[in-house]
Formats: sequence, C-alpha cells, structure tokens
Amino acid sequence: MSAEEWRIHLAEFADWYLGTVSAAHRSPASDRPRGFRLRREPATARQLDAAEERLGVPLPPSLRGFLTASNGFGPVSQYTEALRSCEEIDWFRSTHPGCVNTVGGTGDRDVLLHALCLTRGEDVILLDTRTASADGEYGAYLFAVKYGELDERYAGFGEVVLAGHAEIEWHRTHCV
Repeated sequence: MSAEEWRIHLAEFADWYLGTVSAAHRSPASDRPRGFRLRREPATARQLDAAEERLGVPLPPSLRGFLTASNGFGPVSQYTEALRSCEEIDWFRSTHPGCVNTVGGTGDRDVLLHALCLTRGEDVILLDTRTASADGEYGAYLFAVKYGELDERYAGFGEVVLAGHAEIEWHRTHCV
C-alpha cells in the first residue's frame, strides 16, 4: 500500500476503533486521556533513511508507506499494543534478549535472529529480513512472545497489519 492508501485506511480504522471504544465504555471521545491518539505524525525521508542506516537493511515498501502515513500507530492487532516509530524499530534479538533461545524449532530461532521487531505488546510483528521478495517485501509473522510461537507467515508487512486490524474488528463486534 502507498502512503496515501495507508493514510485513508488508518483514518478509517482509527475512527471506527475510537467509536467502538467510546461505545463499549459509554464514554464520549472527550473523556479519553489528554493526548490520546492512534495515529502519529508522518515520518520524514530523513527518519526513514536513518532507520535503514541504523538497522543495516532496507525497510520494505509497505512499511515505508505506513511510516510515511503515521510514524507509529496503535493498536495493530488484538494483542499488539502499537507499531514502533522509525526510531524505535529494532532487531528482535535486541528488543527481547534471551527469547531467541526459548522457541521451539531451529527454523523459528533463525527467523528470530534475523527479524526486525516492529511493535510492542504481548504479540509482536516481525519481519524476516532474510526473505525479501522481488518487490522488496520481507516475510512477516505475528509472534506470541509469551508462548514462543510464530504464527503463520504473511507475504509482507501490509498483509499482517490488515489481518491484525480484522482481528481487532472481529473481537470488538463479537466479544464486547
């Protein structure tokens, strides 16, 4: 998705999400804590370039588009608190030291050793930087940290975020 497509999606999702939060808690939007927001200011080209230089890998097009629309966002899935900003994105092995050796198979450990951690929360979104497709997208995973289990592999960042938003919508309409 382009930055403009992300802007539209994030605006619609934020309006829907904030509406369901207010309805579920019977409180108007004015009752939210001061400064509460889902979307952030867009990342600049300089911030994106600095993140790539710091990490030593290119950010995939869908993530660059997202960050250009909002440099951070939350929530991303039912158990994923927020997408990190350009400055906060880091290697999973740095954000969760010690977790790499607690997962099941060798393949999972290899993913975790080479994965960027994009989010905060009980579950995190990971990008396996070893698996760039022809269009520059990395394989994406939703990882349940406390269970040490990688979820299914997604084709890229955009696909895993849209699945996470659908998960939130399902929970909000069926469980609240």
